Amino acid sequence: MECTNSYIKGCGNSPTVVGCNWGRGQRIVLYMSGVRDGALLAAHEFGHDWFDHSRQRCSGWSSPEHVMGQATCQ
Repeated sequence: MECTNSYIKGCGNSPTVVGCNWGRGQRIVLYMSGVRDGALLAAHEFGHDWFDHSRQRCSGWSSPEHVMGQATCQ
């Protein structure tokens, strides 16, 4: 696990990626300054060790499906 000071390149097509989990936990990178809730970002990325994105548009704390929402909207 590592933190970076800028958006993450090489993970998806968006230019504003704030977290990425390659290989189900082989490498996790977080841009904590890119979100309001760094703990939620970490929970989401570590969650990818077991889960894919849910149908929730935004991530949040109300349920595991909410944590695995497709974007950090805050």
